[in-house]
Amino acid sequence: MVDRKFGIETLCLHAGQIPDAATGSRAAPIYQTTSYVFKDTNHAANLFALAGLALLSVVLTYPLIIHLGSRIPGPPAPGDNLEYVYKVWWFKHALFELSPATPFFNPNAFYPFGYPVTLSETTLSNTIPALPLTLVFGEVVAYNLTLLASFILSALGMYLLVFGWPGGANDGDPAWLTRLDGSRV
Repeated sequence: MVDRKFGIETLCLHAGQIPDAATGSRAAPIYQTTSYVFKDTNHAANLFALAGLALLSVVLTYPLIIHLGSRIPGPPAPGDNLEYVYKVWWFKHALFELSPATPFFNPNAFYPFGYPVTLSETTLSNTIPALPLTLVFGEVVAYNLTLLASFILSALGMYLLVFGWPGGANDGDPAWLTRLDGSRV
């Protein structure tokens, strides 16, 4: 990483410290620091936006963070939230606890005929990332963490859509957004 010329204030604070090329940390060899070097201002803005969006998601779903393992957000039973937690449990149960079983067919539902889970919303984008979390923490925590992650990633996707993908053609320039009549946003 190329070091730049710094002012006297920065030199007094970080005298003799060179940023680590791998982590960007200035306080080597101990990596517990609050002083990091960003690639550029867009990199810093995107990381701070991600942190802000994560904090906003936690604040807007406030009771969830203190009850990760004991509560499921949503309407009281019967609600879709319980169905999604059941699917997270079923995928883990079918893959790791039953001998030869597929997670896409549940023989216990609508017994004796069974039920092809593919006929309902399988929500693979939630159940597959939740599998390792389910094995470690259980179904409720895994569902709640994937729910929080979906809020954060959706907000980050919208942020990047408006302000441009890093390194893309519209990097940091929301001018590519236009109304249907062709006028600028």
